[in-house]
Amino acid sequence: MEDEEREGNRTRRRFWIRDIGRLRGIHGEFHHLIQELHGNNEEFKSYFRLNQEQFHELLSIIEDDIKKMYKLRESITPKERLAICLR
Repeated sequence: MEDEEREGNRTRRRFWIRDIGRLRGIHGEFHHLIQELHGNNEEFKSYFRLNQEQFHELLSIIEDDIKKMYKLRESITPKERLAICLR
């Protein structure tokens, strides 16, 4: 957290996310990994323990339950949350 200001014993942070986190959608492991695994169902199944069809079916069932909606910052997508959970 860049600019931090001290208030007594507490630290007030001005930013919720570090610069490296802002580029998660471009440079993040998940986004590169999904692109690589997308064409190879065997590797996909080895990594997530589900084939792509099962992954997308499970995602469609639980997507609304794991979706978070923030107006102030970008949240982790349901697809990414499911991938993290399965991994």
